[in-house]
Amino acid sequence: MSTTTVPPSTPLTWKQADVDVHVATRNGEFAGFVEFDGSAHRLHDERGTDLGSFVALDDAFRALAAAQQPARPAASPLPPRTPRRRMRRARA
Repeated sequence: MSTTTVPPSTPLTWKQADVDVHVATRNGEFAGFVEFDGSAHRLHDERGTDLGSFVALDDAFRALAAAQQPARPAASPLPPRTPRRRMRRARA
């Protein structure tokens, strides 16, 4: 199975697929969807994983965009190590 990765800098495009369903794409690739269940907007990513429930549709839109941003590397609590130089033997 192959997956296509699209840079998250490309904005999401939302289209209303049905009365209670909105679908997101990024560069033509499926990115997720929101469905309204009568009381809340349920957000799902491109794999169908439930990302939560939102009162406002715009909140769900923003949550999907935020969920697809790359994670920033955690700052290391220790300073970077400097490589040790190997001692050479003096030739006589």
